[in-house]
Order: sequence, then structure tokens, then C-alpha cells
Amino acid sequence: MIAWVVGASGKIGTAVCAQLSSLGIEIVGIGRNGNRHFSYGRWVAWNPAELDGARVALLPPDIVFYLSGQTSASEARINVGGDVMANVLALVNVAEAAIRFGNRPHFIAAGSITESRLDIDGLSALQSTNVVAGFYETCKAAQRLYLTQYARESLIDFTVLRLSNVYGGTTSSVVDRGFLDQSVKAAVLWQRLVYYKGAEFVRDYIYIDDVARAFVAAAINRNSTSNKTFNIGSERSFPIKEVMLTLKKLVETRIDKEVHLEAIAPPDNLHAVERQDRYVDAGEFRRATGWRCEIELSAGLISTINKWSRQNSIQ
Repeated sequence: MIAWVVGASGKIGTAVCAQLSSLGIEIVGIGRNGNRHFSYGRWVAWNPAELDGARVALLPPDIVFYLSGQTSASEARINVGGDVMANVLALVNVAEAAIRFGNRPHFIAAGSITESRLDIDGLSALQSTNVVAGFYETCKAAQRLYLTQYARESLIDFTVLRLSNVYGGTTSSVVDRGFLDQSVKAAVLWQRLVYYKGAEFVRDYIYIDDVARAFVAAAINRNSTSNKTFNIGSERSFPIKEVMLTLKKLVETRIDKEVHLEAIAPPDNLHAVERQDRYVDAGEFRRATGWRCEIELSAGLISTINKWSRQNSIQ
């Protein structure tokens, strides 16, 4: 069995590759740049947002994990065309490259839990002022539309996993993504934590290892996951302030230094997507695959704190 992992050097991609490697699955890692340190199989340097990139030499895939793309909601609004290229055109080019081999691959894509609001609010122009979504969620919805059409024409099967707040491992270079990882880094390195005053919404946080297992479970259980979209989360939501207090205590115990916690005023342009509570029901995916979240929040935070402490030689 051959798996393409698009975005294989990213946080989720690296974790998925580790899971696949343990199962003996042949991996083709795909990313925009060369990667001399990729240890899970063959590496292919390819930016799928480029139209001529599909001519790269690839092995015929049985599974395609699509874990790449532009992940900043603010960047999606600033540069709508660039977001479409990174999140829609790139996905289409990868799908077209996989389809050329003619063996109907299973395409498993990472979605966002915030996109699920579009299922409720719709895309009607008459409701546009009430839709809790932005251009980022619109691109994610477009990805699903294209995958659905490919499946209608019997060219691929697909599964979309709409992820809640993934944490653990490295922080993102995108400042408005990976809030919890960014917070762990700030607490360990600078002993400072901030959250928005008066915007203490609840969030569902899920550890990276549980997310990687979900992607592999979707692949292994193709008969029950094909052509479906699932919400993936820990199914436990916590107020942001409570999470910051827990993180403060855990970091202080680990590094024996006080961590300053401060509530700051939210920016005036804070998007409506951020002004809501989020609860995730992953029951449909559990029933389809047997997967369940295994790592509770405190354990995941401790693991992430330890990673950052080791990386920065903090004893």
C-alpha cells in the first residue's frame, strides 16, 4: 500500500507519517521544499499550487493524505486569491495527479471545525450577515465540493476530518493558528500568558497523536468512512481562561518560575468565528472506526511543555 502525505513535514503530517510507518505502509512525503531529513520514505519536492507541478515523478497512491495549505484566517481575508490557490487549486492539482494512475485512491483531507457552521448557516446571500464563517471556511467548503464531485464521477473516494484545536509539538509560523501551542511556548520561554478579556469562550483541544490516529483510522476503515465528513475533537470543551490557568500551574511546576497571566482587550477586528463557544461531537467517527480520543488535556499539556523545555534546555 502506498500513501502520499501532502504536507508531510508539517505538525500533523509528521505525526501521520510516524503512524503510517509503524504499520509498514510505503510513504511518499510531498512538500514545497527539499527535505533531506525525511526518514519515513521517499520525499518529493512539489508545490501543488503550481499548475505545472503535476509532472513530478510520483508512485501510484492507494491513499492520499492532504494535510497542506494556507491555514491563516486573517491571511485568507487579506489575500483571497492566494488562499484559493493554496487551499483549492492545490487540492485539485493533487487530486488530478492521483487520479491519473487510475486506481481510485482514497483522499483524506484535513478540514476545520469552524467550517461546520456553514452546514448550519448556509451560503445564502440573504443570510450573509449572520453566517459565522470567513473566507478560510469558504475555501474549506470548496475543497469538500470538489472532492464530492470527484467521488460522484467515481474517480476517488474521500474523507474529510474537520479538526478542532490541534496542539502538541511545534508551533505554527502563522500567528493566528495553534493558540495553545503558542501559549505553551510563551509560558515556557517568556513566562507570560495572555487571553482576551471578556471573550472567555470554550474550546475543544485535541492532542496531535490522537489526530494522527484519526487519520490512520479513516484510511484503515475505508468502507465506513468513504465519501463522508466527520468532526474530530476530544469531546470535552473548556473555557479559555481555565485552560490558561491550568497551563500556568503546569509550567510553573516544570520550570520553577512564576508565569504571568494577563487578560487583554480583544482587537476590534476579532472575527465572528472567534466569538463563539465550540463543542465537538465525534460520535459518528467513533462508531465508524472505533477511534476515540485517548489523551486528556492535562497529559497533553505536560507532554507539550516537556517538549519545549527539552528543545530549549530548560531544566
